[in-house]
Amino acid sequence: GSPHLYFAFQNPTLVFCFSSYQLAAVLVRFLHPSLCCCACSVLLYRRLYPSLPRPPRLGLDIFSRAPVLLLKPRSLSDSLARLDYSLQTCGALLRLPIDACACITDSQSLHSGIFGYINYLVEKDRKHIINTLVNGLSRLEYRGYDSAGFAIDGDKKNEVFAFKEVGKVAKLKALIGESSVDLEKTFDSHAGIAHTRWATHGTPSRLNCHPHRSDPKWEFAVVHNGIITNYKELKALLETKGFRFETETDTECIAKLAKYLYDQHPDIDFTVLAKAVIKELEGAFGLLMKSVHYPHEVIAARKGSPLVIGVRTSKKMKVDFVDVEYSEEGALPAEQASQNVAIKNSAASLLAPPDKSLLHRSQSRAFLSDDGIPQPAEFFLSSDPSSIVEHTKKVLYLEDDDIAHIHEGQLNIHRLTKDDGTSNVRAIQTIELELQEIMKGKFDHFMQKEIFEQPESVVNTMRGRLDAENKMVTLGGLRQYISTIRRCRRIIFIACGTSYHSCMAVRGVFEELTEIPIAVELASDFLDRQAPVFRDDTCVFVSQSGETADSLVALRYCLERGALTVGVVNVVGSSISLLTHCGVHINAGPEIGVASTKAYTSQFVAMVMFALSLSEDRASKQKRREEIMEGLGKISDQFREILKLNDPIKEMCAKFFKNQKSLLLLGRGSQYSTALEGALKIKEISYLHCEAVMSGELKHGVLALVDEDLPIIMILTRDNIFAKSLNAYQQVIARGGRPIVICNTDDEEFPPSQTERIEIPKTVDCLQGLLNVIPLQLIAYWLAVAEGLNVDFPPQSETMASLKGPGERETYDGAGLRVAIVHARWNTVIIDALVAGARKSLAAAGVAEQNIVVESVPGSYELPFAVQRLYSASHVQAAANSATGDISATDLLSSSTTDLTQAAATTPTTPQSSAASQAPFDAIIAIGVLIKGETMHFEYIADATSHGLMRVQLETGVPVVFGLLTLLTEEQGLERAGLGSGKKHNHGEDWGSAAVELAVKRKAWAEGKIA
Repeated sequence: GSPHLYFAFQNPTLVFCFSSYQLAAVLVRFLHPSLCCCACSVLLYRRLYPSLPRPPRLGLDIFSRAPVLLLKPRSLSDSLARLDYSLQTCGALLRLPIDACACITDSQSLHSGIFGYINYLVEKDRKHIINTLVNGLSRLEYRGYDSAGFAIDGDKKNEVFAFKEVGKVAKLKALIGESSVDLEKTFDSHAGIAHTRWATHGTPSRLNCHPHRSDPKWEFAVVHNGIITNYKELKALLETKGFRFETETDTECIAKLAKYLYDQHPDIDFTVLAKAVIKELEGAFGLLMKSVHYPHEVIAARKGSPLVIGVRTSKKMKVDFVDVEYSEEGALPAEQASQNVAIKNSAASLLAPPDKSLLHRSQSRAFLSDDGIPQPAEFFLSSDPSSIVEHTKKVLYLEDDDIAHIHEGQLNIHRLTKDDGTSNVRAIQTIELELQEIMKGKFDHFMQKEIFEQPESVVNTMRGRLDAENKMVTLGGLRQYISTIRRCRRIIFIACGTSYHSCMAVRGVFEELTEIPIAVELASDFLDRQAPVFRDDTCVFVSQSGETADSLVALRYCLERGALTVGVVNVVGSSISLLTHCGVHINAGPEIGVASTKAYTSQFVAMVMFALSLSEDRASKQKRREEIMEGLGKISDQFREILKLNDPIKEMCAKFFKNQKSLLLLGRGSQYSTALEGALKIKEISYLHCEAVMSGELKHGVLALVDEDLPIIMILTRDNIFAKSLNAYQQVIARGGRPIVICNTDDEEFPPSQTERIEIPKTVDCLQGLLNVIPLQLIAYWLAVAEGLNVDFPPQSETMASLKGPGERETYDGAGLRVAIVHARWNTVIIDALVAGARKSLAAAGVAEQNIVVESVPGSYELPFAVQRLYSASHVQAAANSATGDISATDLLSSSTTDLTQAAATTPTTPQSSAASQAPFDAIIAIGVLIKGETMHFEYIADATSHGLMRVQLETGVPVVFGLLTLLTEEQGLERAGLGSGKKHNHGEDWGSAAVELAVKRKAWAEGKIA
């Protein structure tokens, strides 16, 4: 998204070529005060017209198509200075709609699916409407579900037809076929909503299936992904108002709450009603709502659960964005705006909606025709764009806290409040996702398709990164941190499930090539132990989705302790990719089946390349590195050879594993991780108990289970510990076992008379696990198929482990504390937000405003000196105050560039408020932002500052909170300052809370109090 800048110094003139109209618009708004004239394309001018004079007619064809600007500055140096500031700032207005604080979604939002279809002035019969909704649900089947349903308009006014069924969408289709509904009835305008449900509240049943209704007349109908955490309180309140609940779900509360508010205020606008409802909901959710009182209208709301809106119009839209509308300034809160005294005085006062519309209503410019009248349009709403692409490629992604209102062919987007840094528009984008990417093609199941895609997926992982011919590996996402990682104390891999196994698989090659101590941790166990993490550690977080709950909590744990963090993910823009300092995208492509297959092999390859990149400067490892790179170059073709074994493996499963209740899988060395991954796949998909055993541990109890009836799979490909692995094989044979052996092609060690063999091509020993896992994936698949199980979506699988979130931060009383904030002045946009976040947390903890002292210094390098002198000055101030009376803190604490101990003798000019503390500081927060450049300057400052602040803390005994962000790009800083679009997490708030906690504990420890 960064612009390519070309400077032509004749005149002088600045020429900007952008990849995005939106970026151009934001940048020019910052630059405009220094411009005396501007020319731009017609399309770009429409976006810029509030800020710019009318452009001249240039008569150049390029300006009708490309986002190009010609800017003539009054002062070239002035414009360049503003440009430097603008590039740091404009990212805040252009962030992706991802909320790092709401990234741990619940299981229902991951497995359930939402779909909606609205047609306006586009005549469609009921059959078409139903087919659109049902086909949309079919596209969402891969997410997993236990029931499905939809709601559409009936034959009469204010009538709703709802169809629900437990089981697959096919059963829902059958239910429609058995009904007597008139499928030929046509509608010029209509709104329908649909849902696939994964039960979290209430058992799978027609009653608990979505949509849910407010009453038997279906005045309000709702479909909902996510979990409403306060639904019990809402349910209890509504029951006191006479409502009777007919389901066990949390969703029913939403519909009944909407009816309750509507009954109190029947003239209320649909959007105002929706906002009043959503303000009362806690948790992460996405929802659609329709009502007989607002025909052909739909409300869509997102808070932590994704929603995308597809748009199809007969004519080209006027603009490619939708404005975001906010409440009018000075609007009263709902409880104050209501004139209903009975409601205000009751326990439901917070539910009282405003009596007047507090919204600034306008027409949505994108959907107007040339004469200003809304044009015929169709809208497709979904929790996943894969269900929309067959209808349109024009989509708009809602951000957290967005409320979309579709009515009369228009789309209006509202927000409850306007957050700093939130974009004022939502771009209408063209998605490139092709339908065939999410379809099974010639395969029976997505898992089978993804197994057979691995020859291509590993090539995609290596494309542009591995140059086997020139023996080079380039990982762009790690380039600026690679030297830091090489110097780290140790590398800790943290992951769950399949990702954990891929980390185990590459542990040996990392240790061999880098000679850095390597630890591999299960995220949940890592958190349970509160394992020690140090600032000179590198923590690598591996996750297919980038949203795994335990890994996210562990990531925040490591960030708090100052470790360098690296992400290895498959989903661009996922929470792990945003929160880590740097990372690698594995490029495996969409993985729809619940059981991860191609992501495992792509993670394996990506991390091997990571190890190769780290060892690039080790002369003694060059021969080994070349051997591994040559092996990687052959992996894809070897995958294809192994996949030819598909039919023999199918026959083997039917012959040896039919009616079996248990299975042993043996491996040693790096093949133990292969055994773990194979056992997980077999358990996860086929429900056959399978235990992975380290071959070296066979004689410690497990050998007692071996007999001629127990199926055993042994991984015995050739490596440097083959002789030890062979010992386990001989022990199994001696006890009458007849193992299936995964071995190298034409290995004479295993005669066919004693064993069944699966022959695998030979490769470099550290890559052999890549090949060995393929037959285990096929075995798991065919075992599940033989049992008639749902291969893609096993009912009990919860791969995201996300019906939980991080624990809440402990609260401490900061009343009576005095806290200083010392910040650098570089990168002021980010710094200002971080300082504001710290002050917000301090105030929330009870620290008085006059007891928060804020000082600035030129840069981060000066922070340790300023913190030390500022703390000394507070002692001087305390002593002077006790001796001579009031002395201005401003006089003593006005500058870190002077000797603050000498400043105490100066005559005060502004007496300190009597309410302000004169005591020494209880804690100091040091805030700075360092952004990596092209030289070593960044690393020297980061190292010196971190050590300097730690030294001050240890020598003075005052808590010094480390608020130094070390970043690759400005965008990373904006994200961590809470300035990204839709983001809520500001690290400054964490630092403020940490300062209060440490200050309180320090006082207690000084008094000998230990909790």
